[in-house]
Amino acid sequence: MKAAVVKADRYEPVFNLTFQDYSQHRGFIIDSAVVRHPEGKGTVENQVRYVRENFFKGEEFKNRDHAQQEAEKWCRSFAGLRIHGTTRKRPFLVFEQEEQKALLPLSDERFDIPAFAQCTVHRDHHIMFKKGGYSLPTMYIGKEVDVRGDSVLVRIYYQNQLIRTHPKVAPGKRSTNFDDYPKDKSAYAMRDVEYYKRKAAENGVKQGEFMAEMLSGDVPWAFIRQAQKLLRINDKYGAARVEVACQRALAFGLINVSRVEGIITLALNKQPTSAKPAGTVTPISLAAHFSRSADYFSHHKENNHGNDIRTETASESTTPLIALDYPA
Repeated sequence: MKAAVVKADRYEPVFNLTFQDYSQHRGFIIDSAVVRHPEGKGTVENQVRYVRENFFKGEEFKNRDHAQQEAEKWCRSFAGLRIHGTTRKRPFLVFEQEEQKALLPLSDERFDIPAFAQCTVHRDHHIMFKKGGYSLPTMYIGKEVDVRGDSVLVRIYYQNQLIRTHPKVAPGKRSTNFDDYPKDKSAYAMRDVEYYKRKAAENGVKQGEFMAEMLSGDVPWAFIRQAQKLLRINDKYGAARVEVACQRALAFGLINVSRVEGIITLALNKQPTSAKPAGTVTPISLAAHFSRSADYFSHHKENNHGNDIRTETASESTTPLIALDYPA
């Protein structure tokens, strides 16, 4: 089954990685059957039919717990005490006398189900796994690595060798080991840094100052992705808006590109949706709201004193027409 064996092979089967991890967690060995060889596992599969025909068939259970209780009772009192057709022994007695003492004790620790992926190491020394960033040494830039992550740790492998372990971070966060960066400011890294400083300065003075401040420090290439994002938002919002946002961010010491974009979006949300002068009344077309003419809504009705009450028509009204109120 694919949940256990991804690729069947007589000598080198490929196992499902999660199931293989589970086997190591519990301490058992996976022994795959030979492909298209029914005799290799026929005895095991026959037990499925035996249970279906002798336990489930014709029975009704209240819930899962009830079915579990009845199954245990049936195994101990009936299936386990019958004479097995092949071994000619009682299975429950064989289990107690021979098999049980050979089993490993079951650990109370639950299996932490992992996730697996293949990731490329980017030029900023990080991979992206489950929307989180994890750093690797310079020598792995551009290479593809295997990643295993659970609820606690992220382990990174290259050619089946463990090269780095990180604590798991939330989406959008990073786990950076600064020892992964070159000790000296290598030429290729500094070329990238100077390129982004120059491009930002071309878009605006304050953008250049913001980029220079962000890329200052001992490991400026750790912020290369933020530098790329700053250049991209110029295409999205325009250089003028980004320039003003960078000026405001510098004034408050917010050296973070996401905060710069937040300043822009907040300002855009506060802008009025219409560019018309204040106080302008948009005329309302009756034809767009009513299929009948305005005269339809003019009629006479007597009150309790026998006087006529005439409802004012739309054409007789001297006030701007915003809504019509008429008797039911």
